[in-house]
Amino acid sequence: MEKQHAQSGNGYNVFASKCPSRKLLNDVTTRWGILVLTTLLNGSARYSQIRDRIDGISDRMLSLTLSTLMQDRLVTKALTTEAGAYELTEAGSTIARQGLEFFDSLYRCLDQLEADGDNPSPR
Repeated sequence: MEKQHAQSGNGYNVFASKCPSRKLLNDVTTRWGILVLTTLLNGSARYSQIRDRIDGISDRMLSLTLSTLMQDRLVTKALTTEAGAYELTEAGSTIARQGLEFFDSLYRCLDQLEADGDNPSPR
């Protein structure tokens, strides 16, 4: 089988273990990372608002996820809105929009599985 290469014009290659894109991929695709990013597409939000929008996330995991996404420069503390709010950076917005497209693909696949007679998990 031929090895897959998703190399960018800048030399990034997510299939290479030492490439910085690998860490970013890991941080974004964690259970909570992509949910936090897509939640912030609606605009800046305070910690409690993010927690309320994402069912099942613990305070500890939200705190860790926000910290990681801020280190990755995908999320920042909002300077122009109310204190304590978080917002996406330009890079974060780009990834979050792709996350929504990915969710749409998942939903279409679930619809297809359901139509094929498989029983996906309850909505």
